[in-house]
Amino acid sequence: MWYQVDIGYACFGLKVEGGIVTDAAPIAAWAIGKKADYVFSYFRKNKRGIIISLSEKGVQKCPNCQKHETGCGLHGLQGPAGQDKA
Repeated sequence: MWYQVDIGYACFGLKVEGGIVTDAAPIAAWAIGKKADYVFSYFRKNKRGIIISLSEKGVQKCPNCQKHETGCGLHGLQGPAGQDKA
């Protein structure tokens, strides 16, 4: 499964297979071989990243809650369309 990561100053893709990052853009090459949960957490917490899961069908629902069209992070950091929740 491919994921789009937007950290404000860069937007790039990460490929995850079996819970491990297997491919990444050069800016995130350090993530290859690491657990996807760790990498996603890093980008959400340290870079205020927005992570969107992608498929052949396009954007998928958030795997955490099935309500948002974005990876809503830790339910409180980012909401739909990247809007901060208060």
